[in-house]
Amino acid sequence: GETTGVETLWYKDGLPMADWEDKLSVVDVPEATAKYTITVSNGTCDLQFDTTIVVNPVPDPSIHIVGSGSKTICEGQQLQLAAMIAQDNKYTYKWTSSNKSERFTDASLPNQIVRPTTTTTYTYTVTDPLTGCSRSDTMRIIVNLKPVVTMEITLPATATPDSTICAGEAITLRVLTPDVGTLYTKWYANNVEQPQW
Repeated sequence: GETTGVETLWYKDGLPMADWEDKLSVVDVPEATAKYTITVSNGTCDLQFDTTIVVNPVPDPSIHIVGSGSKTICEGQQLQLAAMIAQDNKYTYKWTSSNKSERFTDASLPNQIVRPTTTTTYTYTVTDPLTGCSRSDTMRIIVNLKPVVTMEITLPATATPDSTICAGEAITLRVLTPDVGTLYTKWYANNVEQPQW
């Protein structure tokens, strides 16, 4: 907060912190061990305090998607997540999922094949077991549901039970769906797209 009747000068590793001037309380997130010094003056006398904050370093992981890179998939698809970090035996590594029923074969491995059934957030955490310090990265994978459809086929009366018809006879193919909204369809005959349908 702001001072009342006193002036303050803050230093971090001997460098003045201008943004902290005349504040009694400041917040910092040091990335490495740092020495903090404050000089407090009431106009006639000065008082100085200093302290050193030791920072236990922990590598900062970063999650990436191998291949397509898309964070949005369709129901039933899988993707490979990779934690980008240099492995070091002094740390522990662990994947977790917001879907509590999801299990990893070995959650400590940096690469994982995942098959989320719903939108899921994955977290990769690096921990120093000696200090308890840890760092994490997260990635949210959005799962779009497939449309609910059935196909109805109307054959001519002359069709045989195995759906064999005579040349020149017409059939009707129709997609039925309870889904609301627009569905986009592509029809294929013998693996060739039929854009005129």
